[in-house]
Amino acid sequence: MPRRGDGFSFLFRHVLHDWPDDKVIEILANVARAAGPESRILLVESITPIPASDAEPNDHPVTLDNLVHTSRYQALTAPTHIPHDFGAASRSKHLLSLYLLSVMNAQERTLAQWKRLIEAADMRVSGVFALRSMVSVIECRAANAGGEALLV
Repeated sequence: MPRRGDGFSFLFRHVLHDWPDDKVIEILANVARAAGPESRILLVESITPIPASDAEPNDHPVTLDNLVHTSRYQALTAPTHIPHDFGAASRSKHLLSLYLLSVMNAQERTLAQWKRLIEAADMRVSGVFALRSMVSVIECRAANAGGEALLV
């Protein structure tokens, strides 16, 4: 029997990254229908940096000093002599994304891609928290909380 109501936390850790977009939206939409206004949906997933070919230089670079005493998600800006996506440092995320695409029709996603999927599932992002690992926590809330969960 699915949980339904207010004040629950729904945690997805390494669950959604290996599903295609339409299935991610379906999964999140079911949770959104079951969640109340005070419920939180936590996605612990990798946020892939924007590929160097798509990245634009930033007029306001973000350094480690900017991240002290803040919990707001900010992607670090690479120094001028390093590619915008940190080159080899982000290679493992891009390789995993390529593997997921070829084997499961899925991918690692950028923050913009995660937001698009979350909003398509009638939810909104209420916070993004970078962890000291390859993953971040994307906190979501149901846009229109309350309703009936669908069993798939």
